[in-house]
Formats: sequence, C-alpha cells, structure tokens
Amino acid sequence: MEIIESDTLDDRGRMLLLYGETGVGKTQSILQTIPKPCLWIPLERKDAKKNYSMAVEIAGLKKSDIMIAKYEDWQDTMDFLYNPENTQKFASIFVDGLTHLMFIDMMQEIENQSLEGMKKNRDLMDKIKDKPLAYIVKGGQENYGTLNTVTIRMLEALTELSLGGKCIVFSALLDENPKWNRELSASPLIAGKAFAKSIPVFFGTIGLVVPITKDGKVTYPPGVKLRSDDDSFMARYTGHPDSKTNVRLDINAILAL
Repeated sequence: MEIIESDTLDDRGRMLLLYGETGVGKTQSILQTIPKPCLWIPLERKDAKKNYSMAVEIAGLKKSDIMIAKYEDWQDTMDFLYNPENTQKFASIFVDGLTHLMFIDMMQEIENQSLEGMKKNRDLMDKIKDKPLAYIVKGGQENYGTLNTVTIRMLEALTELSLGGKCIVFSALLDENPKWNRELSASPLIAGKAFAKSIPVFFGTIGLVVPITKDGKVTYPPGVKLRSDDDSFMARYTGHPDSKTNVRLDINAILAL
C-alpha cells in the first residue's frame, strides 16, 4: 500500500446517472450540454438520427462534437473501453439507455449464451426439447446474477475513464415504486436489487429528470432533482451542501455545482 499526499488525489472526472420518463427530454438535453467532444452510445437506436440532427441544429454544434458508437456486444465494448486510443480524444461519454442495455442487450446476450451451452448437452436437450424457452426462464435468477456482474465490470471500466478526467453520463428510464424497494416512489429502471445497491458506489451524481411546465406547456430543458430530502426517490449529490440541487438539465452547469 502506497502512502500519498492529498494534493495528488485524482478527482477530475465525474459519473452521472440521470433517469426519468420516456420523452421527457433526457437525450436531447444531455447531448446539447455535455462537454465536447462527446462519444454517444445510443442503445435505443430508433431515434438516434433524429436526436443527433436536432442536437447539432439546436445547439449549433459541429458534427465532430458528437461521435456515435454502435453497441455490438459486451466483450466488444469492454475491449473498446480498455483501449486508451479509442477514447482519448473525447471529453465525455454518454451511455444513452442503461435500462435498455441491461434488459435488452446484455440479457439477450446472456440468454443466447445459455442456449448455446444447452445445445451442447444432448441429455438436457432431450429432457427439455418441448420447452427450451421455459427452461431458460427458469434459470432467470442465475442470469440476473451474471447480468449484475457484467454491468458492474462495464461501470468499472468507465470509472477508470472518469478518473482520467472524462465526464461519464448514463441515462435510464423511470421505475415507479420499484420492486426492490417499495418505499421509493421513483428510481432508475434497472435489473435486480443487487445492482441497485451498487449504483451509489459508481455514481457521485444521481438525478430524477422531471418535466417543467409554464402556462400549461412543457418547457425545455427539463428539470433535475439531485437531492431527495425525505429519501422518497433515488437521488445523490456529493457537492457543496449549500448548492441548489433542483436545476435544469444542463450537464456543464451540474458539473459546476
């Protein structure tokens, strides 16, 4: 163990998790205000082109301000993140869709691998030949354990990048009264109680994105609640205790709090 001086502590980067209802304006607001250049990983790719074009037009950005990375699979992503040459030119990385990443992309990878393993076991395949999908579902608890592990591994890789000075932002959908903690009115929609306990370890800032209305009309950008005084929803802010923590969704402004 090495003893170091306090002024050598590395606290340059930030990890943020922002969650809210679909359509509230998370992606647009983050793309427009996140430090540039930004590497954007849109997990829900159906609106990626529209969001990219809007962000560039509205915020007056250059196309080089936002580069897009397509998610292929977990191992490919890990290899990409651990190669410094891939990310060195970016000031920030925006992983747009933790919910989609866990429930769709990585869970499908895990289930596909389980199915491939089953196919190699002839005795098992004979036993479950009429209901292989039901057997996969039955092994869901084990799959969730694997999902928890691989998600944490990815967060660890991104934490290393944040400590190198990059701003890392995740978005997620809203989960009302989550099963893993019924006392909460709102939390990020994530898979499993075990992973939920890990979230504060990685994210120094967790915010609930909420719509803001004026004269009956929704205004943009939306608001973000970074502190829950009564612990009724998941939020976390580790900055100055006197900072205003009900703010507009502006990443640069939040980083400056």
